[in-house]
Amino acid sequence: MKNSFLIISVFVGLVASILLIRGLVNSYNSLQQADESINAHWSNVVNQYQRRADLVPNLVRIVKAYAKHETGLFKDITQAHNSMSKGKTKFRKISVGTRSLEWLTI
Repeated sequence: MKNSFLIISVFVGLVASILLIRGLVNSYNSLQQADESINAHWSNVVNQYQRRADLVPNLVRIVKAYAKHETGLFKDITQAHNSMSKGKTKFRKISVGTRSLEWLTI
């Protein structure tokens, strides 16, 4: 009787240890899978940041070009305004058919 109890105890202990080891292995595998998933998602975040950082020089170039255009435009507007206020403008009449048009020349 003692011998069969020992065999059953060893068998139950063996099954319990196998189940425990299997549970630990499954836990480790699920932790590894979660870690890889986190790394993949973080990689996507880093890629988005890199893409946006790569777009910044283009945006700076566009803003500089528009600022240059705007500066020239404001200079032209200021010159035209000054010419108009000082009376240095000339009007040229152009006849088109039966209508007469006046064009402002600076």
